[in-house]
Amino acid sequence: MSDNKGSYRHEKNERAISTHHLEGRHGTLAARGGAIATASHLTFTLIQIAQLALFSRLLTPADFGIVAMAMTLTGFIRLFADMGLPNATVQRDDLDQNMVSGLFYINAGVGLGLMLFCCALAPLAAMIFDEPRVLAVIIALSVILPLNALRNQHQALLRRQLRFLPLTVIQVSTALLGLGVGASVALLTDWGYWAIVWSLVSAAVWELVLFWLLCHWRPGKVHSWTPIRPAISFGLHIVFSNLFGWIWKQSDNGLIGWRWGAVELGLYARAYSLLLLPLMIIGGPLASAFIPALSRLQAKAAEWDHLFHRIARATFIFAGLMGVVLYANAEYLTVLALGEGFVRSGDIFKVLALSIFPAAAWEISRFVFLSLGRGDVMLKYTMAAGPLHLIAFLIGLPHGAIGVAWGLTIVSWVLLVPILYVAAHAGGRSVKPFISSVLPAILAYGVTSTAGLFVIEPMTDLLPPFAGLILSGLGLTATYFGTLGACAFVHEGLRSDIRLAWRATLRLLPFGKSDLA
Repeated sequence: MSDNKGSYRHEKNERAISTHHLEGRHGTLAARGGAIATASHLTFTLIQIAQLALFSRLLTPADFGIVAMAMTLTGFIRLFADMGLPNATVQRDDLDQNMVSGLFYINAGVGLGLMLFCCALAPLAAMIFDEPRVLAVIIALSVILPLNALRNQHQALLRRQLRFLPLTVIQVSTALLGLGVGASVALLTDWGYWAIVWSLVSAAVWELVLFWLLCHWRPGKVHSWTPIRPAISFGLHIVFSNLFGWIWKQSDNGLIGWRWGAVELGLYARAYSLLLLPLMIIGGPLASAFIPALSRLQAKAAEWDHLFHRIARATFIFAGLMGVVLYANAEYLTVLALGEGFVRSGDIFKVLALSIFPAAAWEISRFVFLSLGRGDVMLKYTMAAGPLHLIAFLIGLPHGAIGVAWGLTIVSWVLLVPILYVAAHAGGRSVKPFISSVLPAILAYGVTSTAGLFVIEPMTDLLPPFAGLILSGLGLTATYFGTLGACAFVHEGLRSDIRLAWRATLRLLPFGKSDLA
């Protein structure tokens, strides 16, 4: 009987790890997964906005402040929580039960250790903030670290198999549960900031339960740690790359706050939060779909190249369109989203919007590094690019937040070609196809920006703000895609993309056969 149970468990584990059933469907599943993941992300964002609006009416600013103080510590420590091991699970082609089990136990041990580390630092954090209530909040939030560690490998296995529907169910239901629990505590008790804590902890518990229910893999005995070491090395490269990236990405806030104070920093932070909306779509849901699909093709160079360049063109086209539309309407959109008190944030956001297009180069380069197992190159690039960003921020700092925004935008454009070269070299590819993938979007971006500046913007200035927003969006979009259509006459890859998009549009729903791969 025990032999039968062992055989049954072995079969379920193998089925949860195997990706053989994806052969020949990677492109189709990546495209479908990108659509599902983007819809999930947008739904999740709406739930987060609803939660923010509701909690803002039920809780005080002091409640949010206490949790923010606690999350200063727990948020930083979370950078190390998964050790980059879920990325290794997604990326590895030679994955087996021994390796996943080893990575699971390492994750669990690190999660528990970081929880204890958080608890040990909690009294010091409370003393630094001069707020004794922070102590208990840090201890409570630290529980999330081992909870997440226990589900990291299950989440990675679902991503590895491109199972985006269960991932969507988990993400959306977790957000709804967190909203419900937090709102209930805030409405029915006078516990204040504990409503936010309960929301976060209950969501982590629910997420853990769902991942174990929807992914049937279970850890087993580790027979050898030797094959696991390369995966650990890859994961550590990712962790330290994220750490260095986090440091230089926070340096602009630190410099503005130090030199110009809270008001200027607040204006910059709100403008930057708007910039993150399009970037999070590329770096979040689209990356979650594209990186696993590319990882499955790492041993098939021609198929990997074909899919990657489709993805690169689509990513740059999306980034370019977002860049020109948001730049043209930055002031109005800022007031619409943030209110009249943030008019100056509109000027900052207008400058930051110019960095959206080159930011796509970093995102598609991440697709290369993570799908081909080149975390070492990703770390080296992050360490090299960080000081350049810091220098750009320092040069712009005397001019206030808008000067720092110009620094970010300029250094992003300066690094556009170098990061593509580094990514191509890391993947053992020629840089020419990488540049070719960008050229149509660059041309469309340039033509549309010029038309927007000299034709569309003067026309929309004569209209009421909302009507101007609609006309500007339609005019810029038409110009952008019209330019891309003209480019397709001389760009075979783009022409192929348009044919594929046309066939997909005719089918209306993405459930039929596709030749994206």
